[in-house]
Amino acid sequence: MSGLLEVGAVLGDKYVVKKLLGKGGMAIVWLAERKDGLKVAVKEPIISGEPEEKIKRNIQFVEHEGRILEMLNSPYICRLYDVKRGRVGAISTILLFLEYLDGGSLRELREPVDSNKLRDIAIQIFEGLAEVHKAGVVHRDVKPSNVMRGGDVYKLVDFGTAVYHFEKATHIVVSPGGYTAPEQLTRGLSVPQADVWSAGATLVWAYTLKHPYKFIKGYDVDKIVGELQVNIPSTYDDLMDKFLARTLEPDYRKRFSDAVEALNFLKGIATKEKVGLKIRIKGTSIYMTGGRLIIGRTEDKALDLKIEGERLYIYDPQKYISREHAEIAEIGGRWVIRDSGSTNRTAIYRDGNWKVLWKGRGKPSQWEELRDGDIIAFGYDDEKGAYITAKVEL
Repeated sequence: MSGLLEVGAVLGDKYVVKKLLGKGGMAIVWLAERKDGLKVAVKEPIISGEPEEKIKRNIQFVEHEGRILEMLNSPYICRLYDVKRGRVGAISTILLFLEYLDGGSLRELREPVDSNKLRDIAIQIFEGLAEVHKAGVVHRDVKPSNVMRGGDVYKLVDFGTAVYHFEKATHIVVSPGGYTAPEQLTRGLSVPQADVWSAGATLVWAYTLKHPYKFIKGYDVDKIVGELQVNIPSTYDDLMDKFLARTLEPDYRKRFSDAVEALNFLKGIATKEKVGLKIRIKGTSIYMTGGRLIIGRTEDKALDLKIEGERLYIYDPQKYISREHAEIAEIGGRWVIRDSGSTNRTAIYRDGNWKVLWKGRGKPSQWEELRDGDIIAFGYDDEKGAYITAKVEL
């Protein structure tokens, strides 16, 4: 089967492999049973019959999924029980022991759900997704086959392609059928709003059993052709109609900002007013209410301190600031900053000291939470000090 396991294999004197559950492009999933009768799903990467680079990537995807799942704890997310490593010849591989969900996926629905059931499923999906977004993660592949039922609960599965908010993905995940958000499909943008679209599209499938793109003019299976116009059928539930319309808003900046806000809408909970951010740079105030801003250099003086889309340009004829120098974003209700892998570093001055945010050229740093009164340096040298600075006001 191109993996380490086979039916009848005994794993660590605790589990016995019972049968094959499925095989995807990167991994194989088996049903195994523990000595105490607990059934688990065991995921292993495909490690043979593929080019060496593909095998390495398969292993990395499964390892990555394990790391993401270790961060998450929700009854609406598939549980990770254990992680084991093994070897096949010179190859070191990995096994994930996951919660076995025997109720099938939303993709396997035989008939559309009614509006009451739809709302119940929506709350469960967004409960799980809220936990994901609060952890600073974007799933990137929410679709009917990745929402599975265990007992009476629907849970999110398959986190192999998940990334951190705004992380530059190594490849674009595309789920044909309208489940991939427009900004993810065309730009590879990893934002919580992309998951909101995918979850909304998944719900459209649940109550129509039709691919959502059939109701979205300009969305042609797995590509965008022209301006999108969304016209989904009514659920005959006013709240759900408004909810779905907002989840499938073509402009991601007009959607729910994340699953937490979407879930609060479903539950009728007033969303706490967001704290805006103001940075004052070169005597000019820049205001942000959400999303992200990429700060970088321009040699065109006419563009100095101009915002175009998600970019803030700083005129710098000395070319000390990089074209993509730093990023500021609102993640999980917090304002954060990171260096984008600049040449001359980003730093923050607080409590009488400079803290450098820099991991190396071309390597984004970790996110750092911003505080009121922080001074940001775009360009920083230990001897020369700050180059261009901005003051933070929250």
